[in-house]
Amino acid sequence: MTKTLKRPIETRTGIRVVHDGDVVETFNVVGERIHRIEKPGRIPGVFVARWYGTPLDEEMKEIIGGHFYDVFLECGGPLCLIDIRDCKSSWDGINDWQRDEIMPKAYAAGLKRVATLLPREAAPGAEQVVENHEFAASRFAEDDAHIAAFFSEEEALAWLRRAHPPGAA
Repeated sequence: MTKTLKRPIETRTGIRVVHDGDVVETFNVVGERIHRIEKPGRIPGVFVARWYGTPLDEEMKEIIGGHFYDVFLECGGPLCLIDIRDCKSSWDGINDWQRDEIMPKAYAAGLKRVATLLPREAAPGAEQVVENHEFAASRFAEDDAHIAAFFSEEEALAWLRRAHPPGAA
């Protein structure tokens, strides 16, 4: 059963957030899906966030600092998969905020490892976006050994599980 968690008039950026079973989805002001959370039951032991389209910096901050973090606290666990293969936005405007504000809170709440899925190749005209994704992921990985970037979901999940096997404390 689908339940609306946030209506556009209840948010700073006009996003709408809906919950259906073990999935929480966010839609922008024009109704396009920009984010999806999959609770750990969908991929056992892994909290998943998938990004789509062209979310604005303020939308990303409202999602990450708001219901994303709330759902993570509710059911998160130590392993997180961030899929930005279908995201066309640059993260430059929020990377420092994520590193300085969000990641320390997430680690304190039990996060151990983050695997980021990057697009394997750029769509025509999107080469710069892919380069920006790769640069940001490599910068995070250099600063934090608990973060790594991958081009396939299977490789990312294998790395997460090797680093923190299911059932490990």
